[in-house]
Amino acid sequence: MDLWQKEKEYLQPFNRELLSSLVDHDLTRKVSKESMITYLGSKYSVPIKYIGHEVTVKVTDKNLLIFSATKLIRQHSLSNKKFNYHQEDMTAILRTSVFHDLSDQRLAEQVETNLKMFDQL
Repeated sequence: MDLWQKEKEYLQPFNRELLSSLVDHDLTRKVSKESMITYLGSKYSVPIKYIGHEVTVKVTDKNLLIFSATKLIRQHSLSNKKFNYHQEDMTAILRTSVFHDLSDQRLAEQVETNLKMFDQL
């Protein structure tokens, strides 16, 4: 009998909740100048007022929760996409850059264009 076959007899199903209870999921990240934090190679947006601040990141099965002290400031679904923006974060970022003089409608259109572009990266 193959050693692997013998060992398989003693294996039990994986219990994600038990493993999660043993691992500390809280991480610290510094918010970049682009108002993003990085988690597992993907970037996630936060409100621009937190640029340069340290935030705490809590990971659940499907979500990334971002806190400033104990206040939840942003929640994202975990994603394999390179860039993950909330629309209001993208709007604030663009409003403080070269698009600062656009009307609200034109800015909203530009945000939509940028979000679609980032989704394709």
